[in-house]
Amino acid sequence: PAWVITVHVLFLIWAILTAHYAPLFFFGLLAALWFVSITSEYQDAVRLFDALKVGVFLAGLVIFCTLQEWWIAPLLQTLLPHEMFGWAMLLACFNDNAAVTYLASLSPNLTEAAKYAALAGAVATGGLTIIANAPNPAGFSVLRKFFKGEVLNPVTLLIAALLPTIIVALIFFI
Repeated sequence: PAWVITVHVLFLIWAILTAHYAPLFFFGLLAALWFVSITSEYQDAVRLFDALKVGVFLAGLVIFCTLQEWWIAPLLQTLLPHEMFGWAMLLACFNDNAAVTYLASLSPNLTEAAKYAALAGAVATGGLTIIANAPNPAGFSVLRKFFKGEVLNPVTLLIAALLPTIIVALIFFI
């Protein structure tokens, strides 16, 4: 119903407004979970375990990528923007694009062009693999019934995503 959607939108606004105030943010989170539980007849259950996995991944990203700063920052500073774009594209094919962009953010002396190149390269190739990008498995779980045998072949995903990836890369590069 529209009123349930409206309440969820209000909770999203609350989360945005209180993102830097942990007690208020968590109050809103608990209130939203309570709301979902009392209106369960109108909506699906919240998948907290999936959200927790993403949170643990991001926490690990911050912890382990920060430990790489000593060698990645000097290396990235030697790259020209077009080289940064290419390396970011290549790395994002096999790693989560958030990891690639976070590693680039650890280099304090990157030019604006190099920062753009790192982000654009990582975003352009984020859809090429299942493992390297969190939305791909999430999207697959939603669209599973449209795939033959309910199985997503990584090679099939690569082939299907290649042309859109090339187009996006060209747009970002230009």
